[in-house]
Amino acid sequence: MNQLLEPDAARQAEERLRGLVAGLALGSRLPPERELAVDLGLGRTVLRTVLMELTAEGWLERRQGAGTFVARTPGSPVATGLSEELSRRGVAFEVLVLDVARVPAPAHTGLGGDVVEVRRARGVGGETVSLETTWLPGAWAVGLDVVSLSGASLYGLLARHGDAPRAVAERLAAVIADADTAARLGVPEGSPLLEVGRVARAEDGRVVEVSRTRLRADRFHLRSSADDRHPGASLAALLTITPEENR
Repeated sequence: MNQLLEPDAARQAEERLRGLVAGLALGSRLPPERELAVDLGLGRTVLRTVLMELTAEGWLERRQGAGTFVARTPGSPVATGLSEELSRRGVAFEVLVLDVARVPAPAHTGLGGDVVEVRRARGVGGETVSLETTWLPGAWAVGLDVVSLSGASLYGLLARHGDAPRAVAERLAAVIADADTAARLGVPEGSPLLEVGRVARAEDGRVVEVSRTRLRADRFHLRSSADDRHPGASLAALLTITPEENR
C-alpha cells in the first residue's frame, strides 16, 4: 500500500473497496469515482490510490473512456480462456457446441481412465474462426451434454465444481489444416493455422482441463503490451482478431 497515505486510512479504504469488489459479479462496472468516494466515505486521493493498488493486483481493470471494471472475484478462475479474453476485448462472438462424449483419455493428454471430450466451434462475424477440443477429467463432468454447455462458460462450470483453473501451461505451434479442419473452418486444405495447446491445473495441482485450439491464421495475430497483461493472462490474452480491412 502507498506509504504516502496514513496507515489506518489506507487500510480502511482498501478494506471497504475490497468488500465492494467482492460483492460484484465479474465484469461489473464500478460507479464513477466521485460517486464511489461518497458511497464509501473516502477522499478522492485515497480512493484513487487504492484503485491503482487493486488494478495492479488484477482485481480491477481500468478501460480508457469506459470506466473501471471487476476483473477478478474471490474464487474466480485465475486463468482465462479465449472466450473470456474476446469478451474482455469487446469482440462479439458465438460458440457452437459440436459434440460432447465420454471417451478413453487420449495418450497425449497425460490423463488416465475416461474423460469427457467437448468439441466446440467459435464464430466471429458469421465466420468460424476456431475449433477447440477439450478433455475434462472428473466425475462431475460426466453429466455434461450439448444442451448444458450451450451458452455456458466452461471455466465458470469448472469454478462452480471446485475445479477453478489457477495455473496453465501452454504451447503455441504453427500447423496446417487437414481436410476435416479446413472444411469446418472454411479454408483451403493445407492453410496455415495457429494451434494453442493448454493444460490447466486447480490450486491443489490436479489437472482439470486439457485442450487444443486451432485458429485461422488469417483471423488472429499475436499482440502484446504492458497494458494487456493481467493476472491469469495467457496466450489467449495475446490473441487478437485481425480487422477485416487488414486481411
